[in-house]
Amino acid sequence: MEIGDMIEINRGAYKHWALYIGHGDVIHLVTPDGPASPTRINNYLDDKYTPRNIDVIMKEVGHTSPYNLIGNNYKHFVTSLLFGKSEY
Repeated sequence: MEIGDMIEINRGAYKHWALYIGHGDVIHLVTPDGPASPTRINNYLDDKYTPRNIDVIMKEVGHTSPYNLIGNNYKHFVTSLLFGKSEY
């Protein structure tokens, strides 16, 4: 796994997303703990956008925003951190 990898977590009915930031750590929206789920690296937007530097990403960690299934979900959160724009 490399810094900036988008991690897709299969939760059955939906996919949860996280961003790998190095040293075994990820950034993601908090959800209730559940059973372990299958994961895979899915950097599907790397050919479309340039990932931002990890230092820029870390300045945004800790900010809160309301969750919205359609317009501000897990994938939007991760793409916004990584590329500076939210995309599904």
